[in-house]
Amino acid sequence: MIDRHTGCANVKRQRPGVRRVEDGGFMKQWLVAAPVLLGMACAARAQEPALPSLTAIVSVSANLAAHATPSAAADAMSDSVFAQPSENLSAAFASENSGPADPGPAGETRSRSGDVDGHRLEMGLGYAFVKFRSSPINAAMNGLNSEVAYFPKSNFGIEANATTSFGPHEIFDREHPKFLYYGAGGKYVEHRATWDPWAHVLAGGVHMFPQTAAGSMNGLAVKFGGGVDYHRDDSRISLRLEGDFIRSQLYSQGQNNFMFATSFVIR
Repeated sequence: MIDRHTGCANVKRQRPGVRRVEDGGFMKQWLVAAPVLLGMACAARAQEPALPSLTAIVSVSANLAAHATPSAAADAMSDSVFAQPSENLSAAFASENSGPADPGPAGETRSRSGDVDGHRLEMGLGYAFVKFRSSPINAAMNGLNSEVAYFPKSNFGIEANATTSFGPHEIFDREHPKFLYYGAGGKYVEHRATWDPWAHVLAGGVHMFPQTAAGSMNGLAVKFGGGVDYHRDDSRISLRLEGDFIRSQLYSQGQNNFMFATSFVIR
């Protein structure tokens, strides 16, 4: 540039390390950068779980130096600093709302009557003692007690039962008394760790031999009673103790009979 007064060329020296920017100059860049960096620091303090890294801050400074206008600087700051924290916050909120994982159904370990693992059928066989009392016949007999039960529910089942017994002593003309009970009904079991108490009510019929002049050998009968099953852990074999009252109708009269039994039960 030529001076009008002297006619000599006037050359202005530029300070080393400072680059002249035609779009607003050096001061305009830092006026834009100062509020942007202040806003970034406030946002980082409010979002402590997802603070911007030092590399992101350096990247923002480089982007601000390359952009002159405020809108371009704001876009650069948003793209480089707040994109990653927003993704981290979204992941954090998703993990908090997801809740604990479903543990799934608990394993079934029990194997006694009526449990859900499939052991719903039980069969028992053992010794029975029957005391039959009537006007023509009064006898104490020994025999077998057998039963089969199915449990559609955990505690409730359907049972079929048969009891046969024979008297050791002769009555009448060299005859031995013989007793048969048969019936079916409902059964309730209370499951415990080692001892399972239970109760049942059965209805059916009775047959008493020998024939007498008092009437027919066949009649109706009702059995009700209960007992307890002893087992170890989840064993399928149990030892049963049982006591029952049998009300029978024979010889045109009613009889009060008793039965005691012990047997092995398989489930």
